[in-house]
Amino acid sequence: MLSLLFDAASRPDARAVRPLAESGDFMITFDGSAGLGGARQGDWMELSAKGLTFDLHGLAPGDPGMLLLHPRRFGLLPSLTRCEAVTLAPSPHLMGGEGTLPVLRAQLLLGVLLCDLPGLAAVCWLPARSLTGTALFREATLGWLAGRPVPDFLREEVPA
Repeated sequence: MLSLLFDAASRPDARAVRPLAESGDFMITFDGSAGLGGARQGDWMELSAKGLTFDLHGLAPGDPGMLLLHPRRFGLLPSLTRCEAVTLAPSPHLMGGEGTLPVLRAQLLLGVLLCDLPGLAAVCWLPARSLTGTALFREATLGWLAGRPVPDFLREEVPA
């Protein structure tokens, strides 16, 4: 699971995500924030990248995602005590395969693309229990997607 941490006042809504999808690198396959027939169904979206779908939960004005401030920090300067999370997770039909390379690559690519959301303070990668600054997350993840070694913030923490 990947969480994007925003200052509480700048957690994005669905309108902030839509322009990012116009790049063509991912698409919105379901907008739960709009509801059907005007009825509100929830503040989430389903996004598709590389033919795989992921749910983006915690969009404003709904409840934020669960905020976990992990001890492993990379490239962070700001205080994260007043942040709210927006969470990107594989859609339910991908459960059981969330650790496979194609799913991880698509999810992390989406994470990089969502780094363009205004007000993003940090990225949390739950499997590694890490928090990473936005610029470092973007640069190192793009490097990994291009064939460089796996960044430390994506590696699971080794017990002492």
